[in-house]
Amino acid sequence: MKVTMKFAGAVFSVSLALGLSQSAWSNITDVVDLGAGNLSFDYGSSGFGSLTAWYVLPSGTESSFGVAGASGLSFNAQVSPPLPLGPGGTAQLLVTFDLTNTKGSATQPMKFIAEVDPNGADDRLDTPASHMVIGAHEPDRFEIDNATPVPSLLDQNIVNGQLNNAIAPACQSQPCDVDFALQWNIPALQPGETSRVIVSLSDDGQHNSASFLSATHVLPDDEEILTFSGTAQVVPEPETWLLLGAGIGVMVLGYARRRERARG
Repeated sequence: MKVTMKFAGAVFSVSLALGLSQSAWSNITDVVDLGAGNLSFDYGSSGFGSLTAWYVLPSGTESSFGVAGASGLSFNAQVSPPLPLGPGGTAQLLVTFDLTNTKGSATQPMKFIAEVDPNGADDRLDTPASHMVIGAHEPDRFEIDNATPVPSLLDQNIVNGQLNNAIAPACQSQPCDVDFALQWNIPALQPGETSRVIVSLSDDGQHNSASFLSATHVLPDDEEILTFSGTAQVVPEPETWLLLGAGIGVMVLGYARRRERARG
């Protein structure tokens, strides 16, 4: 499992180890919750990897460890299906990252970057593929790079908070030590609003957004495929939902009364 520490101002790491296989009988299994959004698990006959979440704030790039302790922000991560998984594991793992504005004023716009390092070893190379719909904002940007040498260009671009929408030359025509990432641009959060990003990792080709990345590792008797995608939205504070529901109720009631008067 690759655990990365980057420092740009205050930078920490939150890692989720993960793995995927195309075979239905070798789903994501043996998931262990390590705390603070960290997971470890196996996949396929020998697959493993890591997912790391980053928030790019005006103060610098932080992982969820950093934003969890930031003033005026509340962080929560949730895995679905819930742990522990059953004996058969799961073909698709969803990880929800919630960041809520607990201040009395709006935040500055920010970015969320999810980085995936499939297999995580020089002797387990993968063939990456980009299935991106540029301009659809689901997500906004991507990057595919060769994880070696360290630090890679992707490492630097994460710290700088801007992925390059490109596939590294070393990964374009041959397998490489794949390290790739997706980026979402999050607007300013009003008081009580939550930025919710749901990252999907699948071993059977499932993806929860139109744009996605994949990495294929060919074994002598199997083919392991990781599919990496995600969605993002801003969730209003609970009071806003209540006010919205009440407003719709008043509108419906008024419409019903007008119809009743028109019939009478």
